[in-house]
Amino acid sequence: MSHMFKKILCLFLGALLLTSCGEKKEDPKYVPQVNPNPQYFMTVEGKVDSALANKVSIKFVGLYVTSNPVCDQTFNQLEGASGWRQKEVIFSSPVSSSGNYSVKIPIDYYQAGYCNWQMIRMEDYSGLASNQNAGFTVAAFYPCGNSISCTMLPAENKLLKAFNMTAIQNNDCFKGKNSFQCRFSARGSKKFSGNFNVPRNGNYKFIENFNYLNGVVNAQGN
Repeated sequence: MSHMFKKILCLFLGALLLTSCGEKKEDPKYVPQVNPNPQYFMTVEGKVDSALANKVSIKFVGLYVTSNPVCDQTFNQLEGASGWRQKEVIFSSPVSSSGNYSVKIPIDYYQAGYCNWQMIRMEDYSGLASNQNAGFTVAAFYPCGNSISCTMLPAENKLLKAFNMTAIQNNDCFKGKNSFQCRFSARGSKKFSGNFNVPRNGNYKFIENFNYLNGVVNAQGN
């Protein structure tokens, strides 16, 4: 066997070994399974002004994590850093010709399974389709489970019950010098400080509207 052939064979075997290592499959018990019969939902609906037709996209992201500590994964072998496994699920909705949209987001989207998968947070990335919209947290769910830091805010929970488990947010959109812009509007909004913290075994509603302000450049909001 020539020296060159040996070298080629070693390279081939090395590549084969690396490929097989890279294809190592995750243990099935760690993989979440979609719940065929979810019971708890965050229903999101709203209205988009006709002047904003085809300009606003509706996108929400559910963050689901494991709460069984035996399912934690190691992020840094040297430092021993570890934490829960997580999955992000995107929920979107088309806007009808009349400007309405609606999407039901299952809080129990995944079956609990061996790792006790739970939704920890729902984030809103809706807005002008032409922009890279920064997400914000609409709802955080408790109890939080293993190594997840969150607290229930009693004052906010009382407010939420007063609103029949519904939060409302309005966005004022207007045409600037170069493009459309949207800003949160305090008018007509019933939104609490950052998000509402609620039990995950419940049903809730989040209403988000996008209103067009004709000729208004300095939209009121914060």
